[in-house]
Amino acid sequence: MGVAVENIRHGGKPLDATLAYMDSCREVHPELHKVFDLYAAIFTVQRRFYDGFVPGPPGGPPDAVSGGPALVGMVPGVELSNVQEALAEIAGTITAAAPERQSELESLSNLWGYAQDDVGRLLDSPDSPGGPDSSVTRTIFLLALNPFYEKAAVGIVPSVADVAWQFGYCPVCGERPSVAKYDETSGTRFLQCGLCRTQWTRGRVLCAFCGNADQDKLGYLSDAPDSPLRAEVCDVCRRYIKAVDERALGREVILHVEELTMTSLDREALSKGYQP
Repeated sequence: MGVAVENIRHGGKPLDATLAYMDSCREVHPELHKVFDLYAAIFTVQRRFYDGFVPGPPGGPPDAVSGGPALVGMVPGVELSNVQEALAEIAGTITAAAPERQSELESLSNLWGYAQDDVGRLLDSPDSPGGPDSSVTRTIFLLALNPFYEKAAVGIVPSVADVAWQFGYCPVCGERPSVAKYDETSGTRFLQCGLCRTQWTRGRVLCAFCGNADQDKLGYLSDAPDSPLRAEVCDVCRRYIKAVDERALGREVILHVEELTMTSLDREALSKGYQP
């Protein structure tokens, strides 16, 4: 008898488990200690906002026929002042941990102006949620929004676990995936949302984003032929997604930590003209 696998699950973990997993990654990748230090601080800030947030009543379940996610626009119960506060703390955390990158960060007033003006664009229709913009500003904004969307997603996912979702964006919030994994037990491919950390199943021989199923236009990049880490690429939409094979590792991973270890794959994919 096969192992039953839910179609939608959540990839979030308690802060102590996340930091412990990060410590194990430090032992394997000591060269990334500054990255881990930065994200340990970011995850700590996010968790504080997560713990203090009480979402309002969610909308309806995701529509697996039309592709409508459960949440459209801002999470119920979030005040823009909450986002502003989180945004300021995240930006301040990045500046404190990596002062050499301060010139890349816009002023907080500009960041907040961006947030106010572009909530609708960043949380756009499911056809192009967020678009391809991968600027520092957008990254910081999504990090600041995460605690509110993740808290809402944790409440929504158990009631929609059996929904057969066939789209390259999140069934809860509509954001694109940032990383993927092959389940340790079943080998099922799960994508993880880059905003709320919801995970959903996606066909193995299929572009994570555009749905291209032409094997001649799909491929992957890896540091070694038998590596459990790779970047899956599509020559139709020219995007890539980093992926982890739990079966090869022999353990469950925390994806939003594990993806930090794959910077070499980012460099290789970008050098070949693929976009995240």
